[in-house]
Amino acid sequence: MTTPRRDFLKSALISLAAAGLVSGSARFAFAQKNRLKDSQGYYQIPAQVAGDPVFHFTRATFEPYVQSDFRVTVGPYRTVNLTLVKVEDQRPRVRKGMPRAEGECFLLLFQASGELSDLQQTYVLEHGALGKFSLFLVGAGEKDGNVHYSAVINHTRPADGYKKD
Repeated sequence: MTTPRRDFLKSALISLAAAGLVSGSARFAFAQKNRLKDSQGYYQIPAQVAGDPVFHFTRATFEPYVQSDFRVTVGPYRTVNLTLVKVEDQRPRVRKGMPRAEGECFLLLFQASGELSDLQQTYVLEHGALGKFSLFLVGAGEKDGNVHYSAVINHTRPADGYKKD
């Protein structure tokens, strides 16, 4: 069955109009606005991110607290204690042809006194010295009957920064 030329042209124009709307809003959808770049073309860090304690946490921040307890409130009436078991470097290895990265990336491994949730999600942790902060925790399996969760903190960036493409 053939499509009449009039219907074909009508469909083509509607498709082009829809594509124009989508491509025009793509910048908005992916939050890439020119006003987020400084005069050198680098992306600025939003104030709410820079004010988050995790933004300033380094591997050295957590190392003194290995084997100390963190508390997570799960739901309105239940808390779970997490013991920091390990702080492990996760920086990417430099390979031939890959850009060099600055900063650090590390994994926090926690042993839990009970299950948090079936879902991977962001939890608010409390610690006596570090205060309250949010981390995205992922189930890391069971070992010797204990439930483990992990979080990765990644503060790496290309050595030449995040330049405009």
